[in-house]
Amino acid sequence: QRATALCNNIENEAVSNDGTGVVEEDQHDLFMQYLSAELGFPVYVRDEIECILCESHPMRSLNCRDWFRKGMSLYDCNEKGEFFCRKYGRNTEWMKLRPPEHYAFAYLEISPVLYIPLDPMLSYYAADFGDELRSKKVVFKGRSSKTSSHQQSYTKSYQASKDKLCRLSLQTADFFLGSDKKKNKISSIFVLGDAEHAVEPTRCNDVEQYRTGKILHRYLQTLPIAKSPLSLYMAAGCYHKDAELHNDQVTVYPGHIDKPFVHTAWFVPLGGTPFFTVVAVSTSYNLVQDPTSLQIFDEWREKLTTSEARKVDEFLQDFEVQAKLHMRLDSVIRLIYLIKCGSVLSFPANQCYHATITPKKPSGYPRDLFIFHPLDGIS
Repeated sequence: QRATALCNNIENEAVSNDGTGVVEEDQHDLFMQYLSAELGFPVYVRDEIECILCESHPMRSLNCRDWFRKGMSLYDCNEKGEFFCRKYGRNTEWMKLRPPEHYAFAYLEISPVLYIPLDPMLSYYAADFGDELRSKKVVFKGRSSKTSSHQQSYTKSYQASKDKLCRLSLQTADFFLGSDKKKNKISSIFVLGDAEHAVEPTRCNDVEQYRTGKILHRYLQTLPIAKSPLSLYMAAGCYHKDAELHNDQVTVYPGHIDKPFVHTAWFVPLGGTPFFTVVAVSTSYNLVQDPTSLQIFDEWREKLTTSEARKVDEFLQDFEVQAKLHMRLDSVIRLIYLIKCGSVLSFPANQCYHATITPKKPSGYPRDLFIFHPLDGIS
């Protein structure tokens, strides 16, 4: 009845399951299914109904009141990626829009990808933070049984498994800055993990409880990567602790695009093993490959066996195909960066398809990585 009332624009009708104008979280899907049926859609598509309810803010989940606002145009996108607009009013029609030639990165006035090959002070602070994380208690994701021990071997959840390289095994942990969480009154925190919604702070770690973590974060704010106004929101992170299960093999972290709230990611390596991060960007930004990183990558590849080199080449070829598919571009620029302790890579992880390749390494030299990202969540 309330879904019908919303469709018919009946005045003074509270659209809720409690009479106060709020649809509780456990009733969202049921209400949206009713609304979808009342609107005459043959198939219920949650994202489509959320958009109709003006859910434009990334990662929101109907915790606030939502309503249609009279006088505003409606926008839609079909399964072919074509955009349509309908002006306000009864006697209007859907009009197909011509998309721009290139999509700009929102709010970024400087280059969307910034790379610092080596900063001596950063190397010192990052190594200290890595040592502290390995020596102190950290709340990791996953099961803590003897067999699993929080270890995760990541797989591609949205593409066919074509790469034949061994996938990186690691432990992951989510972090936040306690002072920023308190200031923004965030009760649940958005994290990077696939299929994970906002999590309770008790399942995360506070960077400010680690002395070297506070120092590292403070120093990063002084570097060129922090010139963008968006750097003010870089108050959360994800720690990748190398489980060192495949030291004798070339390993990869499969290609992916991060969640919408990750407008920027800072890759800060903490361990002693260098690795390569592969990033795909739009050709419109005219970014140039870092020559030193590419030279080191080519020299490393030349030393591989024929089988290993073929697997790396196949991985990179598949990477470009998947990058075009997920970024919805006809062509992309593939950039390779050498990531080692003392370097930092900043890029829009919610728009750039990216992956990592880790060379074989001796035991005791882990590929530990801390990914700083924006602090966002539910208040």
